[in-house]
Amino acid sequence: MITDQTYYHITFHQQLDCLRYHIDNVMSWKDSGRLNFVLTSAHLDNLEKIKQYITNKYPEKKVETVKIPVDKGYNLGTITNVVEGLRYIAGKGSFDYVINVEADNMFYFENKVNKILDLMKLENKHVLIIPEGDVTITNIGNDIFGRRGLKIGCHLSNNIPKYYHFTTLNMFSKEYLTNFFPFEYYDDIINFSWAGRPNTPYEDYMGLATMKKNALTEESQVDFYRKVGLKLDYNIDHSPFGWNEPDNMVPDKFIKWGIINAPSTAGGSQHGDWTNLIGFINKHKPLVVND
Repeated sequence: MITDQTYYHITFHQQLDCLRYHIDNVMSWKDSGRLNFVLTSAHLDNLEKIKQYITNKYPEKKVETVKIPVDKGYNLGTITNVVEGLRYIAGKGSFDYVINVEADNMFYFENKVNKILDLMKLENKHVLIIPEGDVTITNIGNDIFGRRGLKIGCHLSNNIPKYYHFTTLNMFSKEYLTNFFPFEYYDDIINFSWAGRPNTPYEDYMGLATMKKNALTEESQVDFYRKVGLKLDYNIDHSPFGWNEPDNMVPDKFIKWGIINAPSTAGGSQHGDWTNLIGFINKHKPLVVND
């Protein structure tokens, strides 16, 4: 369950309209008043705009901000935002779990968030394992990573190991941030370019950095994630309305866990801009079972 020591950490760049929608949804939760909000961004004008939006609309809500002094761009900027925001929260000492999201990905339902937090506590798990779409199937650790197994970083380098595709949307326990999270920046894995953009994408970097931080091999990381990770199972093929967007709006992931990513040009959306998220939610909401 959400407690007074639960943090809600949002990192963002430019997606202000989507972020306002995201914030309004979280503020509608019954226990939103118990959440500790932290916003992290290198776009200081946007950071101030969103803080002012919350202050004006929700004056009772205290919001802390982490200002990144230099915008480091699309990939490295995302890595820096997440790492430095979590470093700030970890330094506070008194917290139980951190819900980590970006402006355009979210945990939509309060009861689903509470269910996940309760499962993490009950099963002594410290991070979420959320299977993603089929990019490369390795058949390594399918029981924990889903049918794609570990990722082959073919677009990064032939000399790196296979790794878990670690997305920004996650939840971390205090134990995970204290003992397992890679707060150090690893120069040897941070500069792989992808799709014409400089630096390593967050998902790839965090998977590799977690291996380096915890001295994991391809084989040993499977047992590591089995031990610390709570897998959120869903049927990636289940689409009652024929929706097909494996990297953004996945029907069963939303129906079972309330997890959703807004369409974005970066993700190669098939359904336009982020406002199509609203239509997706309205269409699939009646199928959601309240746990």
